[in-house]
Amino acid sequence: VASETAKYPELFFGASINPYRKDALRLLEKVKQQGAKLIKWIPNIQHIDPADRRLIPFYNKMIELDLPLLCHAGQERSFDSSIDEYGDPRRLELPLSLGVTVIAAHIATTGETEEISNYERIIPMFAKYPNLYSEISSLTQLNKLGYLNMALAERELEGRLLYASDYPLVNMIL
Repeated sequence: VASETAKYPELFFGASINPYRKDALRLLEKVKQQGAKLIKWIPNIQHIDPADRRLIPFYNKMIELDLPLLCHAGQERSFDSSIDEYGDPRRLELPLSLGVTVIAAHIATTGETEEISNYERIIPMFAKYPNLYSEISSLTQLNKLGYLNMALAERELEGRLLYASDYPLVNMIL
């Protein structure tokens, strides 16, 4: 992907590095040199706990390299199995508190943790962490009807929502 996107100045790529790899810090440096603009995780599927303190060196290297983290937040149902506790948006407080810029995908609009919707859990975090952003890529899907209007009305989300694609997942019935 790095070599292909390098051919087109308007294209960029995001890398996905498992932070538990022994060579994870070296790989961060490598993908940054290759032009990566961010790191992307789906913790629920990749079995990455964003709140794991063993990841602090990885987060510090991300800050040093100015690589934001695009991280799925909320329940994950696009795959056969997942560890949904890793999608709890509050598990992103460790990288946020260290200074990592985090883009919490889909504003955590799926599932609940401790009987509170993940969406309700993430909204107060925007006031606490100026380095927290989200994106609206899946908010037009049938299972998320109404969330786009709710998000646009949230004061805490003003200036913090990005437009993105959830490709290859489709947002309509075929």
